[in-house]
Amino acid sequence: MAIRALEDLKDAACAAQAERAVTVVEHEVEQADAEPVPQDVDRQRVVRRRRSLARRSAIAQVALARRESPHCGQVFVGMADVLVREMPHTLAALRTGRLNEFRAKLLVRETACLEKDHRTLVDRELCADPKGLEGVGTKRLVAMAEAAAYRLEPASVVQRAERDAAERNVSLRPAPGAMTYFTALVPLQQGVAMYANLQQTAASARATGDPRSRGQVMADTLVERVTGQATADGVPVTVNLVMSDATLLASGHDPAVMDGGHVVPAQAARELAARAMENLDALAGAVAGNDESPPGELPEPPGAVTSPGLTGTSKSPTSSGSPSSAVGAWVRRLYADAGGNLVGMDSRARLFPQGLASLLRVRDQGLCRTPWCDAPIAHLDHVVPAADGGLTSATNGQGLCAACNYVKEAPGWEQKVPDGEALGAEPARHTVITTTPTGDTYTSTAPPLPAPLQPAAARENASRREGLRDRRRDPRDAGRFCTLKGIDLMHGFHGGGSAVEHVVEVALAHSR
Repeated sequence: MAIRALEDLKDAACAAQAERAVTVVEHEVEQADAEPVPQDVDRQRVVRRRRSLARRSAIAQVALARRESPHCGQVFVGMADVLVREMPHTLAALRTGRLNEFRAKLLVRETACLEKDHRTLVDRELCADPKGLEGVGTKRLVAMAEAAAYRLEPASVVQRAERDAAERNVSLRPAPGAMTYFTALVPLQQGVAMYANLQQTAASARATGDPRSRGQVMADTLVERVTGQATADGVPVTVNLVMSDATLLASGHDPAVMDGGHVVPAQAARELAARAMENLDALAGAVAGNDESPPGELPEPPGAVTSPGLTGTSKSPTSSGSPSSAVGAWVRRLYADAGGNLVGMDSRARLFPQGLASLLRVRDQGLCRTPWCDAPIAHLDHVVPAADGGLTSATNGQGLCAACNYVKEAPGWEQKVPDGEALGAEPARHTVITTTPTGDTYTSTAPPLPAPLQPAAARENASRREGLRDRRRDPRDAGRFCTLKGIDLMHGFHGGGSAVEHVVEVALAHSR
């Protein structure tokens, strides 16, 4: 069957990739070892650092070549090392299509606690027979590997369980439909106890007539117990949303974007903004009680900063109990040119000013700019290093995760921002071109901003503004107009004939 033949081809290609990846890493390390070491330094320390940097550089190149994140590249190279050096039968099974990459990775994982000789024995026991894996499912394969490992080194398996418990953690990743997966990696007995308790709570709630489904009760109970709130919807939260002015003010359809690149449908974004502004009475009291705020203006929340090209604040209020902490939503305008570039500012300082740093995080949507890397931004980096004359500016700035920033220090890596001619006649979004030590080039382009409200639509909404201003705000009207206690958010968003377009960042603070 053609599909089976193509699947075998994929597995064979994966085996070849694994062998080639090991060669690439070895070559990079050998080149690092060939570099002379100064006499007046700790030789062992310098060699270790060079080898580590060379290995990270090679792994980053493998990840880019496979179009995946640096973490996935590291996992693949680790698997490749084991297959080539310690598990030849598993590698042969992968090469012939009897195993795929996922199942080979599971065998490597389940034997990671074993000594090299015992790992080789498990490899021979499970994969040496060409027919031994025929019809074996993934769960059964893992069980076979676990049983063989425990038979050879029971103490190592117990120690591994203890090490695994030390790696317990909590993570968050996006899910479809403005939802998210909240995951906790905990010891088995604790996870079972947590789940059983949530099930019992859900059963009790359903028995007393709660209209929610069992899963809904379990999810709400988890939120309430973690946050300490009486109801899941009452959780105080600060969320930064970037949306077009059309989406916020004029029933636009472009989705908003949260920090981390999470997409929020337009209507859901407007509802979030409307819900955050339901405490406007408290806001009115905060404004009235702030003698330093001019009439009709909002007090700035604690820790707020402003910068040229931005209006409003870059941080939303906290739950500190101060008057300004009652504010439900803060709106900050972000100016963009026709090509979708946020307007920035230049500085000769080595560190990015707070306002510029905030702009870079908004532009890059909180995610590392390295292609295929979804890690959160940890460092604000100069594309052209400051030591080489690079400016501290929006054009020469980018957000990177720690791993991608450090790997740039390896020999042979180069980054640049192309000039305007290279980008074509029309203004393009911020672009960075990366060249690896092998000469391969990769292009990273900043995510697109939401489309701003067009001038004609802005004028139409401006003509309706006077009639809507005195109308009592209702959350259902959030798609048609949005005011903060008589402070018109649309005012000044569209200067007549201006070539500068607007995008809005809304900091939503849901009060207790």
